[in-house]
Amino acid sequence: MKKTYILFFLIFFASLLSCHNNEKKVNDIAEVLLLPKTTNEKCNCPKDNMSGTSEGDKPIKTYNFSNGRVILMCGGYTEDEIIYSEFILLDCYKRTKIDFWEATFNGTISFKNDTLVIKEIKNLPTGSKRSFVSTVWSIEKLYFSEAELKRDFAPNRNIKTYSKAEITKTLNEFKNISTNNSEANEELMYRLFMCAISGSETAKKNFNEFPEKLDVLDGAFLEEYKELKAMLRIWGIE
Repeated sequence: MKKTYILFFLIFFASLLSCHNNEKKVNDIAEVLLLPKTTNEKCNCPKDNMSGTSEGDKPIKTYNFSNGRVILMCGGYTEDEIIYSEFILLDCYKRTKIDFWEATFNGTISFKNDTLVIKEIKNLPTGSKRSFVSTVWSIEKLYFSEAELKRDFAPNRNIKTYSKAEITKTLNEFKNISTNNSEANEELMYRLFMCAISGSETAKKNFNEFPEKLDVLDGAFLEEYKELKAMLRIWGIE
């Protein structure tokens, strides 16, 4: 009889534990399923000094996810409704700002298969004869895993890199660098950057030595150099 009571107690305890876990799962699912389907109707842009929006402004874009969540794009400059800059993304359900993309950012935004894709566009010498063309530099994806917003960011690993001949030509230009032609030097700086992400250790060394080669590296030129240094770190090059 004693064994019977013990067995009954263990079965009862296990059933309580199972109910607790099932209740938690139900609550987690409910958090997603019971979101108000009219969130996008009630949610407008907030007052935000960085993007220049005022309370109640209509969003530039509204993105409706299949789990009922809504993300708004607010503020920002748009060029032919293709290239966007200086905007915020807002999570309507939480009424919180996801992030701010500043004035130096230029990129495209698309929404497909429940994923928001932000591609940053840079003017890089990836064209024919190392010419400067609009190039996708980085890709960020925003999506929901149940109720949690996920963000995946990475540089565009499919970017066109330099051939051995293009790397050799660029390294020779660095050897013969002039301190008087700032426009040519600026283009060379970008091409050394491209050689570095193409795998040239010599180009990486030359890029790091670039400021020492010039009499003056300041103002906008210096800011561009710092930005390229940061982009190298994003690529995984120190």
